[in-house]
Amino acid sequence: LTGKSPEYCGYVAGLLARYDPDRDRAFSVLEIALEEHPGSLNLNMARGGYELADAAAGQELNRAQVEVALRHFELAIAIRPDFGPAYSLLAASLAMSGKFREAFAAIDRAVQKSPDSSLAWFMHADFYARSPRKDVAIASCRRCLEIDPDFARAQSLLERLTAK
Repeated sequence: LTGKSPEYCGYVAGLLARYDPDRDRAFSVLEIALEEHPGSLNLNMARGGYELADAAAGQELNRAQVEVALRHFELAIAIRPDFGPAYSLLAASLAMSGKFREAFAAIDRAVQKSPDSSLAWFMHADFYARSPRKDVAIASCRRCLEIDPDFARAQSLLERLTAK
């Protein structure tokens, strides 16, 4: 991978993660690629995403993996502060770490940075649906559905929130 672009390295790691039963190989490729390209937004997002998914996959939450994910999402934000998806995944990581105040701030930033993203608005709604601020969750669901009227999970969440 030496001398290859971060996009190429990320592509190889993605293929390995998807098709190779040995997920450690994909992590190894990402680690090598990150050593070569520590300032790559895509590689930091990929590494954070893999860590976050693996952290939640077991019977018990792997807090060490959540912390690694947090670090990579924070690096992604430092690389590109206007990249909304990094804030969404940072919010999920912070919530998994029990840092709820910071998680809500991050999910609010996600919709500020990506106001036309139905996924960002859905994640915003999903966060607030678990809080006392159901009004914010309802408004976020409605915004999500304005952008993408066929977003089934947002439709379902809105129905649950307004069923009372």
